[in-house]
Amino acid sequence: MPVSTAKKRLIVERQYALFSLGTFATFLAALQDAAFKVADAGKAGSVAAVTAGDRSTSFSNSDHGDTPADTEQMWGELLELYDACNAALIASGIATPTDEQRKTEMVDRLRAVREFTGNYTGIRT
Repeated sequence: MPVSTAKKRLIVERQYALFSLGTFATFLAALQDAAFKVADAGKAGSVAAVTAGDRSTSFSNSDHGDTPADTEQMWGELLELYDACNAALIASGIATPTDEQRKTEMVDRLRAVREFTGNYTGIRT
């Protein structure tokens, strides 16, 4: 299941806030840092294991929430969106867009898309 547009917008706003606080030199650096961390984490997923005595239990959230592949795809899309917004701002006559202009353009371009499909594979006639 792809990452929701609302979540993407929230992430863009969060990374911009980190840049604004001085955590990163540029907005792009803030986006890239988060994307690289996701890529470095790999596809292992989240697993918590508990061992007590001779019993062991592990929990995984692989069926709920965003999968690692969804998250990696989202960061790739956000970095591509950053490049597209930067190019569009330059093409509109802004020679050196600011990070705030880039962030605003990114959020404006993130539109919610709904898709409804029917699955009738189990229906008997």
